[in-house]
Amino acid sequence: MKLSIAALIAVVGLASAAQAATVTFSTSIASAPTGWTNVVSLPQFDNGIGGTYDGLILTSVTITVSGTATGNIAIESLDAGPAVVSYQISANLNFTGPGGANGTSIPVANGIFNATAFDGISDFGGTSGASFNGLSGTNSANASPFVLFPYEGNGNINVNVVASGASGGSGAGNLLQQFSTAASAEVSVTYTYIPTPGAMALMGMGGLLAARRRR
Repeated sequence: MKLSIAALIAVVGLASAAQAATVTFSTSIASAPTGWTNVVSLPQFDNGIGGTYDGLILTSVTITVSGTATGNIAIESLDAGPAVVSYQISANLNFTGPGGANGTSIPVANGIFNATAFDGISDFGGTSGASFNGLSGTNSANASPFVLFPYEGNGNINVNVVASGASGGSGAGNLLQQFSTAASAEVSVTYTYIPTPGAMALMGMGGLLAARRRR
């Protein structure tokens, strides 16, 4: 009887001590001028860990989109007096996945230019204008689905990403501006899982039997 009680305590202890583990799969979307839509495929949970999830329970899913906005901007204040002009290269990367997962990554690169009164030449130069090239900013966003079953199987899931430009300047009442914006993205899915209680029980019984044999 003592052995049975000990075995039960050991099994319960192993089940409660089950540690969650994660596996992540990623893919990239190359940089292109904003205004694009891209659909990427990533492995479902079963497919991602080698074709089977026997003995494992999927507990959560996280989709992450790390977006990068790059570009150039030129500004010219046409005001009759000095102006503090703020400028930014930015993009909105809206993404959706199965089971209701959705989010937005907003990478931004910004700065401030102290413009004098308009110098009379609309050339994005002199003292009232300036050009800023090679700007770059990165931002990540996460989203989790309401339901997990679309992520279980031996196929793939699709994540839809839409990039729109959000660049521009402000601060002068009369502002001439010209800009170009491109965006890229790294898209990943992370599966969090734990062993089933049954799998933990088998592990516990196996250990107890081995210890009993050693006795």
